[in-house]
Amino acid sequence: MNSGGVNDRRSELSPMRAEDIIPAPAPAETINHPAHYGGDTVYETIKIIRAQGWLKEFCLGNALKYMTRAGKKEKVKELEDLKKARWYLDYLIKDMEAGA
Repeated sequence: MNSGGVNDRRSELSPMRAEDIIPAPAPAETINHPAHYGGDTVYETIKIIRAQGWLKEFCLGNALKYMTRAGKKEKVKELEDLKKARWYLDYLIKDMEAGA
């Protein structure tokens, strides 16, 4: 006769999978504060450049770079390149507005 214990309910439960326990890694940030540029820390490349007084030229140069290469380096990354160009322009605009 079935006692209704834990062993009797095992067939009702789904097997546990690794993804049920371990969260999936977050997608890599490629536009806002990517890790390969120091992430969002005091040592982030753009913050060092700002401290040196080179921000305007750096942002305009990078925006131009990403706009002119959009779709040429990797066609599938065309939209990403345009977003990166916009990021640099937005960053510069916010910095200029804050200093005005």
